[in-house]
Amino acid sequence: MRLLALALLLPALALAQADVPEGFFPPPADAPKSAEGTCPLCDGAGKVDAKHQGLKTSDPRFRFRPECPRCGGRGRCVRERPVGERLAEQRTILNAYEREQRTAHRTPIGAGFMETDKAEALAPTDRAALAARFPKRCKACLGLGVDACGRCDGTGVTERRERTEDEDGEAVYETIKEPCEKCGGTGALPCRRCDGSGLAKICSRCDGMGTVEAKAKRDVPAHTALCRACKGDGRR
Repeated sequence: MRLLALALLLPALALAQADVPEGFFPPPADAPKSAEGTCPLCDGAGKVDAKHQGLKTSDPRFRFRPECPRCGGRGRCVRERPVGERLAEQRTILNAYEREQRTAHRTPIGAGFMETDKAEALAPTDRAALAARFPKRCKACLGLGVDACGRCDGTGVTERRERTEDEDGEAVYETIKEPCEKCGGTGALPCRRCDGSGLAKICSRCDGMGTVEAKAKRDVPAHTALCRACKGDGRR
Protein backbone atom coordinates (compact mmCIF):
# COMPACT_ATOMS: atom_id res chain seq x y z
CA MET A 1 0.00 0.00 0.00
CA ARG A 2 2.83 2.38 0.84
CA LEU A 3 4.52 1.70 -2.50
CA LEU A 4 1.25 2.31 -4.31
CA ALA A 5 0.70 5.57 -2.45
CA LEU A 6 4.25 6.67 -3.27
CA ALA A 7 3.75 5.78 -6.93
CA LEU A 8 0.64 7.93 -7.04
CA LEU A 9 2.42 10.77 -5.27
CA LEU A 10 5.52 10.93 -7.47
CA PRO A 11 3.79 12.54 -10.48
CA ALA A 12 2.39 15.26 -8.23
CA LEU A 13 5.82 15.89 -6.71
CA ALA A 14 7.39 16.08 -10.16
CA LEU A 15 4.74 18.56 -11.27
CA ALA A 16 5.32 20.73 -8.19
CA GLN A 17 9.06 20.77 -8.88
CA ALA A 18 8.46 21.59 -12.54
CA ASP A 19 6.62 24.74 -11.47
CA VAL A 20 9.91 26.16 -10.15
CA PRO A 21 12.57 26.83 -12.81
CA GLU A 22 15.75 24.79 -12.61
CA GLY A 23 18.42 26.55 -10.62
CA PHE A 24 15.96 28.67 -8.63
CA PHE A 25 16.07 28.57 -4.82
CA PRO A 26 12.74 29.67 -3.29
CA PRO A 27 12.75 31.70 -0.06
CA PRO A 28 12.40 29.84 3.24
CA ALA A 29 9.12 29.56 5.14
CA ASP A 30 8.29 32.32 7.62
CA ALA A 31 8.80 31.92 11.36
CA PRO A 32 5.70 30.21 12.84
CA LYS A 33 2.92 32.61 13.77
CA SER A 34 1.64 30.70 16.77
CA ALA A 35 2.80 28.03 19.19
CA GLU A 36 1.59 26.34 22.36
CA GLY A 37 3.08 27.69 25.52
CA THR A 38 2.37 29.02 29.00
CA CYS A 39 -0.80 31.08 29.06
CA PRO A 40 0.23 34.75 29.29
CA LEU A 41 -2.95 35.72 31.12
CA CYS A 42 -2.66 33.37 34.12
CA ASP A 43 1.09 32.61 33.87
CA GLY A 44 0.31 28.89 33.75
CA ALA A 45 -1.76 28.81 36.95
CA GLY A 46 -4.99 27.97 35.14
CA LYS A 47 -6.72 30.61 37.25
CA VAL A 48 -6.30 34.35 37.11
CA ASP A 49 -4.61 35.38 40.33
CA ALA A 50 -4.86 38.92 41.68
CA LYS A 51 -2.18 40.34 43.95
CA HIS A 52 -3.52 42.31 46.93
CA GLN A 53 -1.23 44.84 48.52
CA GLY A 54 -2.56 46.59 51.66
CA LEU A 55 -1.73 50.23 52.20
CA LYS A 56 -0.60 49.61 55.80
CA THR A 57 1.35 46.41 55.23
CA SER A 58 4.02 45.22 52.82
CA ASP A 59 2.96 41.57 52.98
CA PRO A 60 1.45 40.49 49.64
CA ARG A 61 -1.70 38.39 49.73
CA PHE A 62 -3.10 36.35 46.88
CA ARG A 63 -6.66 35.63 45.88
CA PHE A 64 -7.52 33.16 43.12
CA ARG A 65 -10.29 34.13 40.78
CA PRO A 66 -12.31 31.73 38.53
CA GLU A 67 -10.52 29.66 35.91
CA CYS A 68 -8.60 31.60 33.29
CA PRO A 69 -10.88 32.51 30.36
CA ARG A 70 -8.05 32.31 27.86
CA CYS A 71 -6.76 28.78 28.48
CA GLY A 72 -9.86 27.29 30.12
CA GLY A 73 -7.91 26.34 33.22
CA ARG A 74 -5.22 24.33 31.38
CA GLY A 75 -2.42 26.79 32.06
CA ARG A 76 -1.28 26.39 28.46
CA CYS A 77 -2.76 27.56 25.20
CA VAL A 78 -1.97 27.98 21.54
CA ARG A 79 -1.26 31.66 21.20
CA GLU A 80 0.24 34.22 18.93
CA ARG A 81 3.98 34.32 19.48
CA PRO A 82 5.35 37.67 20.66
CA VAL A 83 6.16 39.86 17.67
CA GLY A 84 9.70 40.51 18.86
CA GLU A 85 10.33 36.77 19.16
CA ARG A 86 9.01 36.10 15.65
CA LEU A 87 10.99 38.97 14.14
CA ALA A 88 14.20 37.73 15.76
CA GLU A 89 13.66 34.21 14.42
CA GLN A 90 12.64 35.54 11.00
CA ARG A 91 15.80 37.64 10.82
CA THR A 92 17.92 34.60 11.70
CA ILE A 93 16.19 32.47 9.04
CA LEU A 94 16.54 35.07 6.29
CA ASN A 95 20.14 35.98 7.16
CA ALA A 96 21.20 32.32 6.99
CA TYR A 97 19.36 31.83 3.68
CA GLU A 98 20.77 34.97 2.05
CA ARG A 99 24.29 34.26 3.32
CA GLU A 100 24.19 30.82 1.72
CA GLN A 101 22.89 32.18 -1.59
CA ARG A 102 25.30 35.10 -1.83
CA THR A 103 28.24 32.89 -0.90
CA ALA A 104 27.29 30.76 -3.91
CA HIS A 105 27.17 33.97 -6.01
CA ARG A 106 23.55 33.47 -7.02
CA THR A 107 21.35 36.27 -8.34
CA PRO A 108 18.43 37.61 -6.28
CA ILE A 109 15.03 37.47 -7.98
CA GLY A 110 12.13 38.65 -5.86
CA ALA A 111 12.46 36.97 -2.47
CA GLY A 112 14.45 34.07 -3.92
CA PHE A 113 17.78 33.46 -5.66
CA MET A 114 18.79 31.77 -8.90
CA GLU A 115 21.97 30.47 -10.48
CA THR A 116 23.40 33.51 -12.23
CA ASP A 117 23.80 31.93 -15.67
CA LYS A 118 20.20 30.69 -15.64
CA ALA A 119 18.93 34.04 -14.35
CA GLU A 120 20.69 35.87 -17.19
CA ALA A 121 19.14 33.49 -19.71
CA LEU A 122 15.59 34.30 -18.61
CA ALA A 123 13.48 36.54 -20.81
CA PRO A 124 12.51 39.81 -19.05
CA THR A 125 8.85 38.80 -18.83
CA ASP A 126 9.75 35.37 -17.40
CA ARG A 127 12.05 36.90 -14.82
CA ALA A 128 9.40 39.44 -13.80
CA ALA A 129 6.79 36.68 -13.53
CA LEU A 130 9.10 34.66 -11.27
CA ALA A 131 9.68 37.70 -9.05
CA ALA A 132 5.92 38.27 -8.85
CA ARG A 133 5.42 34.67 -7.76
CA PHE A 134 7.97 35.05 -4.95
CA PRO A 135 7.55 38.78 -4.13
CA LYS A 136 10.16 40.76 -2.23
CA ARG A 137 9.49 41.13 1.49
CA CYS A 138 8.86 44.35 3.42
CA LYS A 139 12.12 45.52 4.99
CA ALA A 140 10.44 46.70 8.20
CA CYS A 141 8.56 43.53 9.19
CA LEU A 142 10.66 41.06 7.14
CA GLY A 143 7.53 39.71 5.48
CA LEU A 144 5.53 39.02 8.65
CA GLY A 145 3.18 41.95 8.11
CA VAL A 146 3.03 42.92 11.79
CA ASP A 147 4.41 45.41 14.31
CA ALA A 148 4.44 45.06 18.09
CA CYS A 149 1.40 46.62 19.75
CA GLY A 150 2.45 49.80 21.55
CA ARG A 151 -0.14 49.50 24.32
CA CYS A 152 0.97 46.09 25.62
CA ASP A 153 4.55 46.12 24.23
CA GLY A 154 3.75 43.09 22.10
CA THR A 155 2.77 40.83 25.00
CA GLY A 156 -0.97 40.83 24.29
CA VAL A 157 -1.68 41.45 28.00
CA THR A 158 -2.27 44.68 29.92
CA GLU A 159 -2.42 45.27 33.66
CA ARG A 160 -4.62 47.60 35.66
CA ARG A 161 -4.87 48.34 39.38
CA GLU A 162 -8.28 48.15 41.02
CA ARG A 163 -8.95 49.65 44.46
CA THR A 164 -11.06 47.59 46.87
CA GLU A 165 -11.45 47.23 50.65
CA ASP A 166 -10.66 44.27 52.86
CA GLU A 167 -12.73 42.94 55.80
CA ASP A 168 -11.32 45.65 58.09
CA GLY A 169 -12.29 48.39 55.67
CA GLU A 170 -8.69 49.06 54.69
CA ALA A 171 -7.93 49.98 51.10
CA VAL A 172 -6.18 47.30 49.06
CA TYR A 173 -5.13 47.34 45.43
CA GLU A 174 -5.60 44.45 43.06
CA THR A 175 -3.43 44.02 39.96
CA ILE A 176 -5.56 42.51 37.22
CA LYS A 177 -4.26 41.11 33.94
CA GLU A 178 -6.50 41.38 30.90
CA PRO A 179 -6.17 40.75 27.15
CA CYS A 180 -5.07 43.97 25.45
CA GLU A 181 -8.07 45.74 23.90
CA LYS A 182 -6.03 47.43 21.18
CA CYS A 183 -4.61 44.26 19.61
CA GLY A 184 -7.20 41.77 20.87
CA GLY A 185 -4.61 39.93 22.93
CA THR A 186 -2.37 39.02 20.00
CA GLY A 187 0.35 41.55 20.77
CA ALA A 188 0.50 42.44 17.08
CA LEU A 189 -0.80 45.20 14.82
CA PRO A 190 -0.54 45.52 11.02
CA CYS A 191 2.88 46.75 9.87
CA ARG A 192 2.68 50.48 9.20
CA ARG A 193 5.10 50.36 6.28
CA CYS A 194 3.34 47.67 4.24
CA ASP A 195 -0.16 47.93 5.76
CA GLY A 196 0.09 44.32 6.88
CA SER A 197 0.81 42.79 3.47
CA GLY A 198 4.36 41.78 4.39
CA LEU A 199 5.51 42.87 0.93
CA ALA A 200 7.83 45.59 -0.29
CA LYS A 201 6.22 48.61 -1.91
CA ILE A 202 5.24 48.39 -5.57
CA CYS A 203 7.77 50.01 -7.89
CA SER A 204 6.32 53.31 -9.13
CA ARG A 205 8.39 53.33 -12.30
CA CYS A 206 6.98 50.09 -13.74
CA ASP A 207 3.75 49.97 -11.69
CA GLY A 208 4.81 46.63 -10.26
CA MET A 209 5.16 44.93 -13.64
CA GLY A 210 8.93 44.50 -13.38
CA THR A 211 9.28 45.34 -17.07
CA VAL A 212 9.08 48.46 -19.24
CA GLU A 213 8.71 49.01 -22.95
CA ALA A 214 11.99 50.33 -24.31
CA LYS A 215 11.82 52.58 -27.36
CA ALA A 216 13.74 51.81 -30.54
CA LYS A 217 17.26 53.27 -30.67
CA ARG A 218 19.42 53.19 -33.76
CA ASP A 219 19.96 49.51 -34.54
CA VAL A 220 17.97 48.28 -31.52
CA PRO A 221 14.23 47.84 -32.14
CA ALA A 222 11.57 48.52 -29.51
CA HIS A 223 11.50 45.74 -26.94
CA THR A 224 10.44 44.69 -23.45
CA ALA A 225 13.19 45.26 -20.89
CA LEU A 226 13.65 44.82 -17.16
CA CYS A 227 12.81 47.87 -15.07
CA ARG A 228 16.09 49.41 -13.95
CA ALA A 229 14.58 50.85 -10.78
CA CYS A 230 13.50 47.51 -9.29
CA LYS A 231 15.68 45.21 -11.45
CA GLY A 232 12.63 43.29 -12.58
CA ASP A 233 11.25 42.57 -9.11
CA GLY A 234 8.27 44.90 -9.44
CA ARG A 235 8.85 45.93 -5.82
CA ARG A 236 11.57 47.81 -3.96
